[in-house]
Amino acid sequence: MKRYLVLIILLALISLIWFDGWAITHCFAGTLIEEAQALMASEKWEHACQVLLKALPLYAEEDHRLTRAKLWVLLGRAYLNSEVLHLAWASFREGHVLTEQACEKLSTSEAKETLAWALLGLGDVVYSLGKPAEALAYYERAAEMFEELEDKKAWADTQFRIGDLMRYLGYLEEALIHYGKARSIYVTHQWESALIDVLIRLGHIWVTLGRYEDAILLFSDALEKATQAGDQKRAGQILIELGEVYEALGIYVKAIECWDKAKAILWDCRAWRALTMLYLNLARIQAVLGPYSQVLMWLSRAVEAVDLALGDLDALPCLQGIPWTRPLTRVDLRRIQGQAFLLLNQPAQAKQALEQAASILNWAPWYISPEKFSTYEDLLHILLELGEGEQAVVWAEHWRTRQFKNVCLKENDLSSSLRWMSLDDLTRLSLVLHNSEAVLSYQVGRKGVYLWVITSTRIGQPLYLPYPYEALVQDIVSVRVGLERLEPLFVLEENLAALYETLVRPGLAQLAPEITTLVIIPSGPLWYLPFAALPMTDHPLVNVGPFLQRPPYLVEHYALAFLSGMQELLHLEEVQTDDRTSSAIFSYCPQEALCPWVNPAALSAIGQLPGGEPIRMYEGEQASTEALVQALADARYLVLLVPNKSDPANPWSSFFTLFDQPYQLWEVAKVSVQGMELVFIPTQDALSDWLGWRLRQTLFIPLTPVSGKEPSSQLPPLDGLEASIWYTAFRTAGVQTVFQTSWCPNPLAFAEVFSHLCFYRASGPSWAEALALAQRKLLQTEAFAHPWFWAPYQLVGRWR
Repeated sequence: MKRYLVLIILLALISLIWFDGWAITHCFAGTLIEEAQALMASEKWEHACQVLLKALPLYAEEDHRLTRAKLWVLLGRAYLNSEVLHLAWASFREGHVLTEQACEKLSTSEAKETLAWALLGLGDVVYSLGKPAEALAYYERAAEMFEELEDKKAWADTQFRIGDLMRYLGYLEEALIHYGKARSIYVTHQWESALIDVLIRLGHIWVTLGRYEDAILLFSDALEKATQAGDQKRAGQILIELGEVYEALGIYVKAIECWDKAKAILWDCRAWRALTMLYLNLARIQAVLGPYSQVLMWLSRAVEAVDLALGDLDALPCLQGIPWTRPLTRVDLRRIQGQAFLLLNQPAQAKQALEQAASILNWAPWYISPEKFSTYEDLLHILLELGEGEQAVVWAEHWRTRQFKNVCLKENDLSSSLRWMSLDDLTRLSLVLHNSEAVLSYQVGRKGVYLWVITSTRIGQPLYLPYPYEALVQDIVSVRVGLERLEPLFVLEENLAALYETLVRPGLAQLAPEITTLVIIPSGPLWYLPFAALPMTDHPLVNVGPFLQRPPYLVEHYALAFLSGMQELLHLEEVQTDDRTSSAIFSYCPQEALCPWVNPAALSAIGQLPGGEPIRMYEGEQASTEALVQALADARYLVLLVPNKSDPANPWSSFFTLFDQPYQLWEVAKVSVQGMELVFIPTQDALSDWLGWRLRQTLFIPLTPVSGKEPSSQLPPLDGLEASIWYTAFRTAGVQTVFQTSWCPNPLAFAEVFSHLCFYRASGPSWAEALALAQRKLLQTEAFAHPWFWAPYQLVGRWR
């Protein structure tokens, strides 16, 4: 009996100790959560992150899944405001998954509320990443859940966010509707702080629409409410907005009066970023009113305010693994500082500020909105003024690499394959080139095009070619449409000649006569320009008939090759053909693809290439992914006559269709194909209605007619990656060269080009020389003399 009594006492003691430990642990965890919420309320986001990371391990048990989900959502909010977007996304995603699992077991309002906040957070992150369509989907789902939960404040806040998104997209009427919904809720429940935000946004819309008087009324109302609430920082920011409206109306006295009031308020609040914008506004208005000394004074103060703002950021604790606190704010501040230094005629300091901003963009492990790429463009312009051509080359390549990093991060992270060019790499470039080779490297910006000319003896100073992006795209599309419609040459020649004069001739002027091979590194829309067909207007005319003459085409003087980036030059000597001695041809064409007949003689011509025998044909059901993997393992040459689909929004999701399933490009990039010499991809592209007509994608030879649609006036940006991604995928896997096209050629002409290319290559010339000879051969025939038949082809990669 005594034994049982002792056992019961021991169990009671153990239970008491366990319960006390559990209670102490969760009491401590609850304290941490309260501390984190207090820190978030005072906008100490980095501190809140550290506290929440301590609390998370205390709720590891299965029974606390919902609490753990709430912690992840809170952590996501803290990360988002700390501007660490990849961690914010991961945290909200984890909270979303845990909450959905909890909802399967507990159909409670608490679980639904947590899920709604997770959705709202995911929407905020993707909106910050410049993905409005995804953000809208998350916001709409969150709004439905908040409405079901009858959470008026959260529902109104979500409507406010949708209004912001619509305003960002330019849908001002829809934005007004959503702002109106939020405003009515805020007014009904007297949520004054949120109401001020709505009034400011509505004021912005009226300014956009030119209704300045209405904007003044809204900003004045918001200012009165902020003053009554004692929110001095916001009052100062509203005064800046109000002054800008008066400036737009030309009422400079009123504008200066508003900004004078804002100066003292913002200084007391230590709102350095807002103060920076205020000083820039005053500098701008003094540039109109004079004297110039006042302009310099305000610009100097703007620089000082940026330094103060950066000092405050430096005082914040840096999150683990993050080299900067508030990185996106730092980018904006450095860009502002760079602009101010430029206006102060201090280019060296402007360069330093913009280099720091660009370094943050290089590092950022998340998708960067293309708007921020103007940082690189501004930096290139300064380096051009300073005469620092080599540094400009390096930063242009960083810009190109950052664009590719964006593509990697969108879907399948292959950013580990990225290499950032350095000055050491630059010194090696010219050593790789032969005396007969030259590189024309382009970088397209919003206002113009930068061009570098590189030979075996020198890296030329960058050339700035004034050619606004929109005009460049329109001209290239116009030429492409004309070529594909087989318009007469005298109709096309003027546009083609203008492109040559602006984009190519300045670079050729730097070349010695012995240069016979041009290696072109396009950028953006230049991937779609038929360089081979550009007429050399500065050369003697050639006879094309008894009474007809024309300027020689570029391909008649040079063999042309292409690269996706300057760093690809460093791979030229990495030749590994091993014991690959065969060719594989994949031909799969379902009925719906309507793939026309291709001359078998053109396919058999690949057997003339060194190591091209034997030829293995995979047709119909034999053209499977299993057969492709086998071919990738041992073929020296690969031809893919298969339907494909390009995705301009996410190039890594592009794929080609085999008999059993599609094969995506990120899968290609993860296969080891070291030693394959060349990939031919002459096939049909399923991409349609992009740029308002059937723009044909690089690397494919679409064999169906182009639709009759005209180009759209609203042209989306072309960053060039949608054109070069197929080569990038195969190059990452180890392939040396890709034979591709960027627009729609004639199938019979392709058969001619293909067979001639193989014939000439087997005779000894380099790949680029063989393609040039094949193109000139067609040019000399009456049936295929028009550039549409021979100009589309690009040899990307190793051209020797």
